[in-house]
Amino acid sequence: TKNDLDIDSIIKNEIEIDREYVENINESRLLALNNSIISEAENVGLNNIEIEFVLNEDSLNLDIEKVNIYLKNLVIDKNFTHIDKYKTLVSVVQKYVNIEKECIFFYE
Repeated sequence: TKNDLDIDSIIKNEIEIDREYVENINESRLLALNNSIISEAENVGLNNIEIEFVLNEDSLNLDIEKVNIYLKNLVIDKNFTHIDKYKTLVSVVQKYVNIEKECIFFYE
């Protein structure tokens, strides 16, 4: 009936709006995580890294499956040349993201 169709349409629209809202919240959280990790990396002398978060697409939660770190443009501050960039970046990422080190990948 016409009323059933209207209710279905309303429910479908509400679900879509809720999904968009959650996606926007997750996007904001990812941006904050990205900025925090980059800032922390810069504090230990690792500049110009790029980060990509790979999410579990089946989850509405912010479920990060993998973190890709791109080091192509990496510049290491002269006062920090002795550090192990990989161990340091794994520690920095794990400070902000609950993820195993095996799920953090580096690309040069």
